[in-house]
Amino acid sequence: MHAQKTYRDGLALERTQMASDRTVLAYLRTSLTLVIVGVTFIKLFESSFMVYVGWTLLPISLGLFLSGVSRCKKMGNK
Repeated sequence: MHAQKTYRDGLALERTQMASDRTVLAYLRTSLTLVIVGVTFIKLFESSFMVYVGWTLLPISLGLFLSGVSRCKKMGNK
C-alpha cells in the first residue's frame, strides 16, 4: 500500500509539471498572438490610432510573457 501511494505521488508531481508546462505554452501562445496582431496593425492600417494600438500591443505581449514565465517558475519552486 505504501509503494502505491509513493507511485501516485510521483504521478501527481508529473501531472503538476505538465500543467505548468501547458501554462507556459499558453502564455507564449497568447504573447505571440499579441505580437502578430500588433505587427498587423502597424503594417496594415494607415490610421495613426491603429498604428499606436499596434505599437502598444508589442510591449504588452512581452510583459505578458515575462509575467507568465515568472509565475510558473514561482509555482515550480513550491
